[in-house]
Amino acid sequence: MAAVVTRHKHFGQEYLSTESKYVVREYSSSAAEEVKYQYQTQKRIQGVVEKKMPEKYIREESMIRGPKFVVRLRSHTVYENSAIKLFCTVEGYPTPQVKWFKDDVILDISSGKYFVESNAGFHALSILKCATDDTAMYTAVASNTHGQASTQASIIVKRCKEEETSTPYSWMPYQYAVLPEIKYTKINITFTETFDVTFGKEGDKATLTCKMTINPNLANLQPEAMWYRDEHLLKESRWVKMESGGGVAKLTLTQLAKDDEGLYTLRMVTKGGDAVHRAYVFVDDGPPPVPQAPGAPMDIKIHDANRDYVIVSWKPPNTTTEGPIVGYFVDRCEVGTENWVQCNDSPVKICKYPVQGLFEGHSYYFRVRAVNSRGIGRPSRMSEPIAALDPTEFERLHATKLGGRLDVVTYYDDLEAEGKAPGPPSKVCASETDRTYVVLSWVPPVYHSKAPMWYYIEKLQVRAGSWQRVNTKVPIRSPRYAVFDLLEGKDYQFRVVSANMYGVSEPSEPSSTVTTLQLKGVPSAPGQVVATRETDTSVLIQWAPPKDPNNLIGYYIDSCVKGSKDWTSANHKPHKQTRNSLNLIRYYIDSRVKDLRTGPKPITSGPALCFSKLQVRAGSWQRVNTKVPIRSPRYAVFDLLEGKDYQFRVVSANMYGVSEPSEPSSTSKTLSNGEDQLKQSVFSTELPSFPYDISLLYCDGESMVLNWKQPLHSGGADVTDYYIDKCNVAKKTWKEVNVPPIKETLHKVGGLTAGSVYQFRVYGANLTGLGDASTPSAPFKCEAWTMPEPGPAYDVTFTEVRDDSVVVEWKAPVYNGASAITGYIVEKSKKGSDNWSKVNENSVNHCYFKVKGLETGESYGFRVRAENTNGVGVASTPSDPVCIKALPGPTYDVTFTEVRDDSVVVEWKAPVYNGASAITGYIVEKSKKGSDNWSKVNENSVNHCYFKVKGLETGESYGFRVRAENTNGVGVASTPSDPVCIKALPGTQEIKCGIDEESGDIYLSFESCQMAEKSKFVWKKSYQEMTDFSKGIILKTSGSHSTLLFKNPDKEDLGTYSVSVTHTDGASASYKMSAEELEKMLALSYDIRNPIIPLKTELAYKILERGRMRFWLQAEGISSAVTYKFFANNKKLVNCEQTKMSHDAATGIIEMVMDHFTDDSEGTFTVQIQDGRAKAQSSLVLIGDAFKAALAEAEYQRREYIRVKEGPHFMEFLSIQVGENASVTLVCKVANLKKDSVFQWYKDDVEVISEVPADLNSGVCKFPLTNFSKRDVGLYKATITDDRGQDVSQIDVSGKAFDDIINELSRVAGSSASELSIQCTAEGIMLQCHMKYYTEEMKIHWKQKDSKIAASERMRIGGNPAMATLEMVEPTDKDKGMYTIEIVDPEKTHSRTLDLSGQLYDNISFLLFWTWTGSSASELSIQCTAEGIMLQCHMKYYTEEMKIHWKQKDSKIAASERMRIGGNPAMATLEMVEPTDKDKGMYTIEIVDPEKTHSRTLDLSGQRELADAYAEKNRGKVVGGLPDVVTIMEKKTLSLTCTVCGDPKPLVSWSKNDQEVEPSDQYVIAMDSGKFASLTIKGVSLEDSGKYTMTVQNKYGGESVDIIVSVYKHGDRVPDIKPTPSPKRIMPPTVPIVIPTAKSATPAPAAAKSPAPPQNAKSSAPPRGMKSPTPTRKK
Repeated sequence: MAAVVTRHKHFGQEYLSTESKYVVREYSSSAAEEVKYQYQTQKRIQGVVEKKMPEKYIREESMIRGPKFVVRLRSHTVYENSAIKLFCTVEGYPTPQVKWFKDDVILDISSGKYFVESNAGFHALSILKCATDDTAMYTAVASNTHGQASTQASIIVKRCKEEETSTPYSWMPYQYAVLPEIKYTKINITFTETFDVTFGKEGDKATLTCKMTINPNLANLQPEAMWYRDEHLLKESRWVKMESGGGVAKLTLTQLAKDDEGLYTLRMVTKGGDAVHRAYVFVDDGPPPVPQAPGAPMDIKIHDANRDYVIVSWKPPNTTTEGPIVGYFVDRCEVGTENWVQCNDSPVKICKYPVQGLFEGHSYYFRVRAVNSRGIGRPSRMSEPIAALDPTEFERLHATKLGGRLDVVTYYDDLEAEGKAPGPPSKVCASETDRTYVVLSWVPPVYHSKAPMWYYIEKLQVRAGSWQRVNTKVPIRSPRYAVFDLLEGKDYQFRVVSANMYGVSEPSEPSSTVTTLQLKGVPSAPGQVVATRETDTSVLIQWAPPKDPNNLIGYYIDSCVKGSKDWTSANHKPHKQTRNSLNLIRYYIDSRVKDLRTGPKPITSGPALCFSKLQVRAGSWQRVNTKVPIRSPRYAVFDLLEGKDYQFRVVSANMYGVSEPSEPSSTSKTLSNGEDQLKQSVFSTELPSFPYDISLLYCDGESMVLNWKQPLHSGGADVTDYYIDKCNVAKKTWKEVNVPPIKETLHKVGGLTAGSVYQFRVYGANLTGLGDASTPSAPFKCEAWTMPEPGPAYDVTFTEVRDDSVVVEWKAPVYNGASAITGYIVEKSKKGSDNWSKVNENSVNHCYFKVKGLETGESYGFRVRAENTNGVGVASTPSDPVCIKALPGPTYDVTFTEVRDDSVVVEWKAPVYNGASAITGYIVEKSKKGSDNWSKVNENSVNHCYFKVKGLETGESYGFRVRAENTNGVGVASTPSDPVCIKALPGTQEIKCGIDEESGDIYLSFESCQMAEKSKFVWKKSYQEMTDFSKGIILKTSGSHSTLLFKNPDKEDLGTYSVSVTHTDGASASYKMSAEELEKMLALSYDIRNPIIPLKTELAYKILERGRMRFWLQAEGISSAVTYKFFANNKKLVNCEQTKMSHDAATGIIEMVMDHFTDDSEGTFTVQIQDGRAKAQSSLVLIGDAFKAALAEAEYQRREYIRVKEGPHFMEFLSIQVGENASVTLVCKVANLKKDSVFQWYKDDVEVISEVPADLNSGVCKFPLTNFSKRDVGLYKATITDDRGQDVSQIDVSGKAFDDIINELSRVAGSSASELSIQCTAEGIMLQCHMKYYTEEMKIHWKQKDSKIAASERMRIGGNPAMATLEMVEPTDKDKGMYTIEIVDPEKTHSRTLDLSGQLYDNISFLLFWTWTGSSASELSIQCTAEGIMLQCHMKYYTEEMKIHWKQKDSKIAASERMRIGGNPAMATLEMVEPTDKDKGMYTIEIVDPEKTHSRTLDLSGQRELADAYAEKNRGKVVGGLPDVVTIMEKKTLSLTCTVCGDPKPLVSWSKNDQEVEPSDQYVIAMDSGKFASLTIKGVSLEDSGKYTMTVQNKYGGESVDIIVSVYKHGDRVPDIKPTPSPKRIMPPTVPIVIPTAKSATPAPAAAKSPAPPQNAKSSAPPRGMKSPTPTRKK
């Protein structure tokens, strides 16, 4: 027998219940036997499974290489304390990993209770000792890189038989808690800390915590914590975590979503009752992924899950501030993965979508995202997992006993015989119909075959086709399936065919016609929204449901501060009630209302809503409405601001979206801190005060009739309800009398005990709640009244209070006595006195009486006694005292006019009776229709009989009444006016104030929106009808128009004017004429009566083609009948060809064109205009320079016209163009050319040739100024010439034009400037900034550390056309720092910087040192030494650590005793000792730096080089001692002395100014010791000044040196002569050079010293601040 396993991963609640029902039914009848698990049993089961599995249902192909369960888990039922083992086999590649779950929660293997095996695809879960809490659904999830699969089985753990008989819960389904039977114990729970209203955003975490005391606290009788959201019981899930115990109950919402918004209730349940606490949790939208994207949808539901599809529904989010939603995307995610897949390609527009193409046996999560024009919003919370499987799979389960405690679950299909086709299904019907799909259900045929059965569905579109099979590929196994892809609004019929492997049945009977739905719209907008002010932060709103709800889901409520358009959502989940309270007080729903005085009392009408109140900073929560149960739920939201005016609107929501918002409510203002006097009230009204003066009107022995007076203070709302308590004086306990409220101040209290004494107290209640109790009444004995006299009258009141009288009113007694009442006696008493006196000698037979002769200002109380034929009865309860003041009487004829959307004008007539003094003002009161609450509308009284009431609610009906006021107080109110609906008549017009454009009269005009045949206009001033029209006021009426004309208005005409139209629905209006406005109107009236044509422009001129002159002006407006005249020097001009005049009424332009403008035209030009009565004049003066300029321009235009029309000319004159590539070009364009036209360029009147030839075809000619600089300054001229004439254009490139070009080049160069770079030079380093063009005329600054660098010998600022440079000669450490180049153009300064410090500076220094050394190397020279010859290479610096190589014929020379390599700081040397012929050849020195190898060569192939070296060594030389310049005063002695050398000894000669000096007495020439030569001049004079030359020479050559001698007179300033050193002149040998043969006997010295550098050589030390590199010495 094959074990058949379930094919889904997770079950919904309905599946679990179904499974439990069938499984428990089977197991409850089986007998338990004590048999252990045996290996043979497992092996036998496994064999049956492997045998039967291939015969199972047709399945879809599994995912490629994905996990696949070959053997699935099987469900088991075992007894408590038994062992159980679940096993399965899975295959796939890579090898799948298996995880185990218990009721969707991963198993904790580390607990030691569960053991998991895994071996080569075989997986098992073992429980060695089962307990009842192991009853659960177990899931194995296998997954690899290609997907996942799952299998499930349930384990039911039963108690032993002896426990079953004693436990009443043993056969409950396992999902219900199994509780032991306990005895009743009263447990009291008191909350010590509770959770309050909570706010959060999507994604936040929220925790609700309650702490409590439990008495008695029994360990085995702990209360159960039950959490509810909106009265729905919550269970543990990934979103909800619950903790309870130790006096604490905690609920954690792990990740808030808008689905979590609602009223949360904690019920602590005990056997003796429960304790409840509630508070609201608000969840706001989280930040959208795209700004203004819609919020997340809510309440994701899965419907009609089947093998390959599910139907997903959701609720739309509110779109208060976001754009409208255009659709939704539905996503799915397979359980065990995190890959969300979008199910629909395009957004679906309704909140329902069928998801198809699921894999059977796989479980899925679903979520929804909303889309609008801004993007896709946040996803909704994902749904609960749902399995794609046959929903009837459990119904075919069958449990089979294998022995012992092991049962195996199989299908009924496996038990019966095989071999025949099934019968047809029956009763095909549509259980759900939508736009594009229908969910069908049917009754399966009676079927008992082992072969699996499936179904095929066929459809028929009525009147449009034939039967078509729907599911040709996917066999259906359940008798319920959805048919998709139907057309909207079409009629269909369906039938079903059953089939198995042996055949197909006949089709079922067709279903009745099914019509698919058509797309419906969103609901209509809700009706009128009414807002009632509540507290400082709350408002109660109510609204009418939409007329077309269209499957309404709920409502969204928005609020907005008045004057703002920022609507914000008050709820984030659709609210189903039509009454909602924002920022509400905490509340709870209870099944009974607890009377705080007497205990609980049942209410038969259902649950009641009770409010709690909190006195801020003063107490704890208290129940407010203990007597007034409120049935509508409200929300707790704390978002409104105190003292703000709010409006509210409501939108309806259904599956198609949200409706248009309702019309905003009227403004409702929250109270400010100073205004909120309630603090303990639900609404903005107060609680009423207590009733008083309880009196007994009648007693029949079993009941009493009571009467009392209303509370003195109603609390701002009508006192509508009363509640009575009674107290039996003997028992001293108070009890309620009535549960339903009493509406009157009279009530019959029944159920009394005869002879007992009772006291009573009364409570009053208004909209806010229940007020305080009255003072207990006097004790009343319950005895039947049998006295013959009448009982007391009641409700004694007064009216018509005057200076000495008042009218007293009352109601007749309830008990008349033994006979009918014949009259009444009124008694009075002064306030504070107990003395009562009659006021009427004879009784009156009616219930009122006017009491006269009272003292003015005195207060009186009144009471009444009834009498009959048997006598006078008891007195009534006294009235409240009344002060006899002379108050005014009532006003009358209260009417209204000028009804607008939020205001109305109330009018009345003064009272007939003024009271003791004159009336000082009036107070107007208003009341909504149907209400008795009257409120003032004017804080300060007005002294006239009209008042405009503002701030009324549009569409609301109001009544008005008026009280007159004098110095004694406020009189009685008038009779209320008829109710008036505050809504302006359609087409209502206001009075218009204006000025007649013809006459200049000021007028008030009114057009009535209604007129009847008898209608008349009634004009009033200060709401007094106007009858006198003789004082400059004229009334004109025509049809529906009426106008008041003021001919000569003055201050007496100021005031309020009103007009009404009789026989209409109240057409009226008013207008207040103020002094400021009248002043403005009079000024405008004067302008109309004395009109001036306003001018936009005064008379001006414009020179036209051919030198014609146009005179013109523009008026603000002229008509076509305008007339005008032009004058020149007071002489009228006529309209003719020479002076053509015209005008354009459309533009207001009037002009005259003068054809000839000459020298005679100098003077004044004037135009005079008249248009009807309006006039204007304007003049233009053209004399002096102004006339000359105009005349010159006219003549130029005349010449230009001739030039352009008759010969070649410049269409575009010369201009300068600076390109973005820093090119400068002169450009012009010529026209009207011939073939022989010649174009030429000139600069400063010298013809120049352009690099770009003139293009006479296009006419464009260009002259590039390459590398623009100062040299390009000059006057440039272009000419175009042919036989018709010549045209010239010129441009001066200097001054401002030159500066503009440089500025533009600076802009181009600055924007293209590169970053600064460094380049080493022969003398230092150079900073370079490459740019498109550089010239020294540009404004370029170099800075070091924000200090501007001035050009000098050491800081050389310059550049070339490609870059700007800064060269630093011999840089030092002081040159370190930040260097900046600034390129300035007129709009911006472009800067580039370089930090020349740190490692960069060191690197440059090192590189510079080598560069200087190699690049400064001189050519090789020869020097003879005592032992041979020396090759020398002079350079700026030499040290032996430098990489310097000597080569002979490309062979490197190694240092030796004969080849001595060395040098001194000024040069490198190679000394050859006793050179021979082998030493002939090419010699090279190589100086290697990091970037380059510097080489110098010398050819020593012949004797010449050696002879030259020998001659150089022995020639005559001046070693030193002579100055370059000598300054000496006349008559002094000058001695010029120096040292000479040479071998043989040289000859010395002197010359002056190239003339030889002969020895004389004055000139003495001497030679001492053959080496000290001198020239002495005695007594020098001015003639001795000049150039002196000393020549030293022998046979090998010599040299000559110049000395400048300057002689100055005694007393003169010593001349400042800067020496200009001249180089020594070398003289060649005079005879052939013969080198003597070297003596071999001469021993070589041990070491040759390097010769000293030349005396004139510069110091070879590195520059100051530069570090000499010290490379590592080679070993």
